[in-house]
Amino acid sequence: MQQASIRILVGVIVLVVMGVAAVPGSAAISLVPPQGFQSNAVYAASNAGVRNVQASRPIRGGATDNGQVCQGVVTYNLDHGESDLALDPQDPNHLVAASKFFFDDNHYLFHLGSYASFDAGATFASEQIIPFYDCTTSGNRFEWQNSTDPTVAFDGKGGVYTLVLAFNWDSTNAPDAVVSVSKSVDGGRSWGKPITLTTEQSAALGDSLDKQWITAHGDNVFAAWAVFNGASVVVKSSSSHDGGATWSRPTVLTSPSIDQPQNTYVYPRFAPNGDLFVAFTNFPNKQKQRFNFEKVFVLKSTDGGETFTNQGLAVTFNSPPAVYQNTSFRDGIDDYFQVSPFDGSLLLAYQDFNLEGTGTADIFALISKNGGLTWSSPILVNDDPKTAATDELQPAIAASPTGRIAVSFYDRRLACPTNDPNIIPAHSGATNFCLNTSVQFYDADLAPIAHNVRASARTWDPEQQRVFTRSGQGFIGDYFGLAMSSTRTFVLNVSTADLGSNPAHFQQQILQTLITP
Repeated sequence: MQQASIRILVGVIVLVVMGVAAVPGSAAISLVPPQGFQSNAVYAASNAGVRNVQASRPIRGGATDNGQVCQGVVTYNLDHGESDLALDPQDPNHLVAASKFFFDDNHYLFHLGSYASFDAGATFASEQIIPFYDCTTSGNRFEWQNSTDPTVAFDGKGGVYTLVLAFNWDSTNAPDAVVSVSKSVDGGRSWGKPITLTTEQSAALGDSLDKQWITAHGDNVFAAWAVFNGASVVVKSSSSHDGGATWSRPTVLTSPSIDQPQNTYVYPRFAPNGDLFVAFTNFPNKQKQRFNFEKVFVLKSTDGGETFTNQGLAVTFNSPPAVYQNTSFRDGIDDYFQVSPFDGSLLLAYQDFNLEGTGTADIFALISKNGGLTWSSPILVNDDPKTAATDELQPAIAASPTGRIAVSFYDRRLACPTNDPNIIPAHSGATNFCLNTSVQFYDADLAPIAHNVRASARTWDPEQQRVFTRSGQGFIGDYFGLAMSSTRTFVLNVSTADLGSNPAHFQQQILQTLITP
């Protein structure tokens, strides 16, 4: 495997040759969507025929409490925040997903759980806490208070993988955090014993792990994660070429800086021909401060992740504030990267903070047809008539085997309903407050097809949620899942609405199924 310094030097040379300029993304983009604007009334009614199914339910597992005492097998029956979703390329009816299952909202304690569906999301089976991280399935040898940051990937040969970050808040043991790979060979019905890729002793070394992600293509599997150390963040990676049986020693994928000192939000994706692309986001010193610029760079590997070249800068955009106005929930991941299974196009969606004084975010998308060397101009995705007055946030992007593209995102254009039991009475009629999920379809060249579609069956109130991070910010998850078959588009996201089995209005994972045009 190449040394990290060689990887970085190659990337710097490419950037210099290309003459990449850091231009704020909002400086050259239009705030008018290509398909024009859509009335709120038409948008509100566009969810007709969209199936909404609650995927999450109470699950039994071995929880460790705030004092790091194993509570034995208990029921995780609270919130289910944040999710990822993968579609089996061999079977368009087979979905595997993962999300956080909360044991203790007040102390922000949770473990990752998985879901599997074999009937295109009509029902879910095999819901479970992913084993060997909670204190009972691990045999009480080490009690992880949390396992987090869901990510799942199929390899196209019958295997499905999840990359898990497990950590303790205040550990007297070592290590404090671990990133491990679990594999399922029965479609997500069960998970094998994990293989540890890296550990960190945060208290002793000042390092912490975050935002890991995994991708697979045949026998090649690739994992990457961010290591935070004070003001700098470095991305590390590990690869497997035997279906996850053995893994390379972790090495530095990106330096602590390109021209800003923090690299994170890493998305590795295999193209149909086996080329590997990795997108990551470059931050300034203080994340999530108004008027800071985030930059997305793309790397390419033709040998399954052994060596990389830097394809250059994809886009620069403005960071949203740490917490969205009117409500308490914090900002999540600002961008999302995918590779089309149709033609290998690189796809990127992001949320851009409006600098004109409104304090709101909008969604943009762009495409590269040459492996990230050049990109299209970003186009506005959300088509609400008062774009500058409402937030659209946390985008995901995906493509189907036939080339259709979808961008999904949380949407605050509709006012909170009145006389609705899903809405806290004090919030009735509030604007730029309650949430829906929207989807915009495109052709293979990112030309829009019709208008935004409302995927949510019910508008939901984010202040119904009971999850607050240890810093006191509200939490609805940092991202959510999106996958496409040739005929269906699947969105897995949070809602506090009661669709028939959520009378307490916890955060639940709702699978929304749309017909792919």
